[in-house]
Amino acid sequence: GGDTLPVVDDTVIDTRYDEGVRPYPSAFLSGRRVRNIVLQRLCPLDLSEHLNVAFDPIVIGLTKNALDPAHYLDVACELVIPALS
Repeated sequence: GGDTLPVVDDTVIDTRYDEGVRPYPSAFLSGRRVRNIVLQRLCPLDLSEHLNVAFDPIVIGLTKNALDPAHYLDVACELVIPALS
């Protein structure tokens, strides 16, 4: 019934500007307990690409929320420029 185990909540965060995964939606998983997030749908100001998503404050906030939903915090949308310009 999908790419994942039915007892695990999975979250995938991808960016439209990912130059390593093309097309970017190919990073997404299917399954009943999967949340696929396009970063720019949540924050159009975030221009992160493949290299800097690990350091992106918005991605870090989304990751913390996925790992600890009991302590969910709102993630502010802010300008994030690509690592390589």
